[in-house]
Amino acid sequence: MFKSVSFNRVSIWYVIVTLLFISFPWSERINSVFILLLVIHWLADKKLLEKMAQLKNHWKSILPFWGFFAMHLLFLYKTQHWQDAMHTMEVKLSWLILPCLFATENYVNALFQKRLFWLFCLSCLLSAIYCVLAYSIHFYPIHQWTYLFDRMYFSYYIMHPGYYSNFFVIAVIYLLLQLFEYKKLSQKETLFSIFMVILFLATLFILVSKTAIIVLVLFFIYLIWKKLESLQQRMLKYFLFISVTVLTILLFSQVPNINKRIAETKHDIEKIDHQIPFANSTGSRIAAWKLEWRIIQERPFWGHGTGNANSLLMSQFEKGQYADLITHQMHTHNQLLHTWIELGLLGLLSLLFMFISSFIYFYKNNQALGMWTVVLLFVYSATDDALEIQSITVFCTFLICLLLFENKKQTLSSHTIAT
Repeated sequence: MFKSVSFNRVSIWYVIVTLLFISFPWSERINSVFILLLVIHWLADKKLLEKMAQLKNHWKSILPFWGFFAMHLLFLYKTQHWQDAMHTMEVKLSWLILPCLFATENYVNALFQKRLFWLFCLSCLLSAIYCVLAYSIHFYPIHQWTYLFDRMYFSYYIMHPGYYSNFFVIAVIYLLLQLFEYKKLSQKETLFSIFMVILFLATLFILVSKTAIIVLVLFFIYLIWKKLESLQQRMLKYFLFISVTVLTILLFSQVPNINKRIAETKHDIEKIDHQIPFANSTGSRIAAWKLEWRIIQERPFWGHGTGNANSLLMSQFEKGQYADLITHQMHTHNQLLHTWIELGLLGLLSLLFMFISSFIYFYKNNQALGMWTVVLLFVYSATDDALEIQSITVFCTFLICLLLFENKKQTLSSHTIAT
C-alpha cells in the first residue's frame, strides 16, 4: 500500500539551495539554517574524499576567497578585541565554506537556474507584500498611511532598508537581463516580468538605498550601451548613449524619494564637524572616513589586526569629541578602509583581487548576472562595511559561488541515494 520514496542526491541539493535562496529576503537566521543543511548534505557523501580531491581542479577560482579569509586568520594575533574579531571571522566563513561546497558539487543548469530565480523573485514579491501587511497591522492604527513610504517604517519587520534593498536590485537585474538580452520568455512570462520590475522598482524607490540606486543607474547605463553598441555610425552611437544616459540620470533624480535623499545629501555634506549627528548618514560617513584615513596612515602596510577597526575609530571619535557618533557606536561604513585598517595594504589587495578575479571570470564567460553581483558587492563595500554584515556577505557570496562554479555537465542521475 505504501511505497518507499526514493530521493537522489541532486534532488535534495536542489531543495536545499532553493529554500536557501528564497529565504534571503526574509531572515538571515533562516538562511543560516539552510547553509548548515547544505554543509551537512555535502559531508554526507560516500565519495567525500574523492570530492575533496576535486578542489585542486578549481584552485585558481577558490584561491582569492580562501586567501582573503586566510588574511583575517593571519592577523588575529594582533587583535585586542576578540569579540569583534570572532564576529568578523564568523561572517567571513562564507568565503571559506561556499566556494568549497559549490566548486565540488554544483548541479545548476539553465532550467534549474531559471526556476530558481523565478522563485526568488516571487519570494521578494511576497516579502514586499508582507511589509505592507505588517505596516497595516502595527503602524496604521497610529499613523494611518502617512509613513508607509518611509524607508524605515516599510521594512521595519524584515530588516534594515539598506540591506533589504539588495535582494530587489538582484531581482530587477535578473528580470531585465531576461527581457533585454536573453529574450527567451513566453508572452505570459514577459508580462509578469514587466509587472514585477515595475513593482520592485517602486519598492526600491521606497527603500531608497544610496548603494542600490547607484548600482541601478550603472546597470541602466549598461543596458543603454548594449542596445546601442550595434550601431555602425560611431558619432551617432556616442551621441545617443550620452543623451539617453543623461536623461536616465535626470529621470531617476526626479523620483520624489530619490530627490529627497539627494537634497538631504547636499545639505548633510555642508555640516561636518564634531557636532555632526548620527542621523546625518552622508556627513557621518565622511567624518568617519577622514578619521579612518588617519588610522591607516599610522600603519599603512602592516595594519592593526583583525577586529580592531571599529574600536580604533571610536578612539578617534572620542579624541575629536564626536558625541552623537560615540553614543550610536558609529562603525567604519567602508569595507575597503575597514580592511586596510585591519589587514594593511596586503589585505586590501587581497580583497580587491577577489572582486577583480570574479568580475573578469564572469565578463569572459558572458555571465552578466554574476558580473553585476560583483559590482553590487563592490559598491556596497565602498559605502558600507558590507563584509561585516551577514545578510549582505552570505547572499552575494552564495550567488557568486553558485554562478562561478556552475557545472553544466552534471546530470540528475549522478550521486543517487535512497532513503
